[in-house]
Amino acid sequence: MSDATDPRSLPGRQKLNLRGLSPARRLTELHRLGIVGPAADGILAHTTEALAESFDAMIENAIGAFPVPLGIATNFTVNGKPRLIAIATEERSVIAAASKAAKLCVSPDGFTVTVGRPRTKAQILYARLADPPAVLAKLRRWRGHIEDLLRNECNPTRKHGGDLRVEEPRFVPGDRDTLVIIEITVDTADAMGANVVTRIAERAADRLLRLFTDAKPTAVICCNDEAGFPVEAEASFEVQGDESLAQRVLDIHAWACHDPSRAVTHNKGVMNAVSGVALATGQDTRAIEACVHASAAKDGLYRPLTAYSADGATRVRGKLTFSLPIGTVGGATSHPTAVFCRELMGVSNAADLAAIMGAAGLAQNFAAMLALAGEGIPGSHARLSRQRRP
Repeated sequence: MSDATDPRSLPGRQKLNLRGLSPARRLTELHRLGIVGPAADGILAHTTEALAESFDAMIENAIGAFPVPLGIATNFTVNGKPRLIAIATEERSVIAAASKAAKLCVSPDGFTVTVGRPRTKAQILYARLADPPAVLAKLRRWRGHIEDLLRNECNPTRKHGGDLRVEEPRFVPGDRDTLVIIEITVDTADAMGANVVTRIAERAADRLLRLFTDAKPTAVICCNDEAGFPVEAEASFEVQGDESLAQRVLDIHAWACHDPSRAVTHNKGVMNAVSGVALATGQDTRAIEACVHASAAKDGLYRPLTAYSADGATRVRGKLTFSLPIGTVGGATSHPTAVFCRELMGVSNAADLAAIMGAAGLAQNFAAMLALAGEGIPGSHARLSRQRRP
């Protein structure tokens, strides 16, 4: 039963309709109904009308922005090129820690990062087929022909150098029947690719696959598993001339390798920086995190994304391997702040951004282990607080 004293309970089971209103008008309506107080007007106080309208085009029922601190990590050299790295985060130590780790990097070219071509899959599900084995056999037999037709008719990324591949169709056991899955992998160029590959798959199912399945698909969706750019970042770090501290860093990494509970927090250290750069550049942070954590568990046991080894008595060499479903065109990447952050970092394309994110993730992860092996995480936070006092 609704509470009549609660202003959110509108009379006569009326629904609150905010569509068609501007962000400022929505706040006025919430204020009129007593849902929010006069202080709510400050939500848009620092948001220009143009930005408010851009938010309204991005999400439903926008009323303003939730500002997140935006800062710059320094001391980075990535593939021989000096970089500033824009990070949006509310966690106080992330930027300082990443900058410190970058300063401790002793590799000649700084962080060496290799980035492969981006690959994102769309999955097409067929359920309740009359004869799933016959459909699967037909799809497998004609897979090469289907792939050739799709390349010529259904691939808008082709003009950007992108290609596509039809994976081997497969069964997935369902609760009620056998499901048939078709996956199309697309080189998405500078786009993150979720909408692109989904549209390609929908068009393929509508125009082509019905010839082989005699049915409409049950669902078509982008897959975040191992999506985007494959990234490998490497660097050697000087552990403050302390052999004992270097050994403790390697012990902490070994802990993460053999204890999934520790590996979860270990990988969170990577994502502190990666998600911060992603947020600053208008990426789909949820897709990135889903992809990264899935790859950490790809062999059935959750493991670290990084690997570390001794590189001399007081040096540690680290390597980060993961995939990043990111882009520099489409979605929120055109937001003015995202554009500004890419300009600040000197990003030329999506692969370049992936390299920067790989370096930042490795630096942040090493910094977290170094703090844990030394003064501890709370002590590190306390020291940063003291340093900020005037």
